[in-house]
Parts: sequence; C-alpha cells; structure tokens
Amino acid sequence: MRVLVVDDHPIMRLGLRQLLLAAPVIASCSEAGNVADALALAQRERPNAIVVDLSLGKESGLDLIARLRTRGDTTPILVLSMFDEALYAQRVLRAGAQGYLMKEASTDHLIEAVQRIARGETVISAAMNARFNDAAPAGAPSGVDALTPRELAVLRLIAQGQSPASIARLQSRSTKTIEAHRESIKRKLGLQTASELTRFAALWLERHGKDERFA
Repeated sequence: MRVLVVDDHPIMRLGLRQLLLAAPVIASCSEAGNVADALALAQRERPNAIVVDLSLGKESGLDLIARLRTRGDTTPILVLSMFDEALYAQRVLRAGAQGYLMKEASTDHLIEAVQRIARGETVISAAMNARFNDAAPAGAPSGVDALTPRELAVLRLIAQGQSPASIARLQSRSTKTIEAHRESIKRKLGLQTASELTRFAALWLERHGKDERFA
C-alpha cells in the first residue's frame, strides 16, 4: 500500500511516516507540507490513501480535499487532527474524506484506519461513534452554534490575533471577563489549550468569516 502524509509540521510528518512504514502492509509513504505539493504528489504517485492534517498553516485540509475531489481524484482520505471530532468530523466527511481521527489515537488505530479507508470503509473513532449513538435532541445547539453573541465576538477577535487585554479594551470589559469568555468558548468547542483555541479561531474565521450568521 502507498500512503501520502500531508502535514505542515516536518517533525509530525517524519513521525507519521515512520509509524506507517513500520506496518508491513504499507510499502511506501511520501510526504507533503502544503496543498500544492500534496496535489502534485497525489497525481504523480497515485497513493492508495492520503492522511492529512486539518490545519496546514495558512491553508486547510478541507481545501485539499475539495481540490482533489474537484479534479476527479477519488483517493481515500483520512483526516488526522487535534480538533475535536464533534466540530469537524461531519464536515470533512461531507467534503469527501472517508475518515476522521484525532491525533491522540493509538498507532494501531491509525494503521487500521488507513487500511479501512483504502478498502472503501468510512472511519470515525469510537468516541465519535458514541457521540452519534448518544446524539443530542434535534435542534440542540452544539459547537460554534452554541456560543453566545458575546462569545462569537471574542472568537472573531482571537482569530484576528488580539490578546485578552486587547479584546478587553476593544469591548470595554475587564481582562478577567474576557478570560471567562475564552474558557467558556473552549468548553463548548471541546478545546483544551489556548493554542488549540487560537488555531481553531483562525481556521473558523478563514472558513466562515463572511458568513452573516457569525458577523
């Protein structure tokens, strides 16, 4: 089996490549750090599966999926991301990917997932299966839809690179209040750290910044 790994972090690419090549079923593993290189490698090497990060620096794994599908490339794609599946799993599957795993997944689970998407199966983690089986009632807000207008405004400013102190000045509120909003946003989005929040906010603004619902 031939696999293409797409991640903007060289160390992460190297680690994934070594893990995948340790599996007897995987004969080769090429790597790309951006969408353009990934498109070129996918066309030249015809991998049996592509493993891609959702966030690719200034680009997005969703962009890569869309461009591959637009040109008729049907290579199975597994998204491997730090973002909670509750936020993105359904979105990447709708975009044309065959699976979504969080980076906390075990090596065995990753290799199994790559094999399964190559066989034409759809892959989500056990945790996501549990969420689907215990889904919230129809119409219940989740993810960004669960944020209050004030929290949405804070999320947009985080995406623009504003610090808590700067946001506090812009909104005429205390830094403590803004920090409370940040914690509430992280909880609702299933994020753990400030860096995860910053990366999510930037990606969200890129994808939805012009959406009137979030203006």
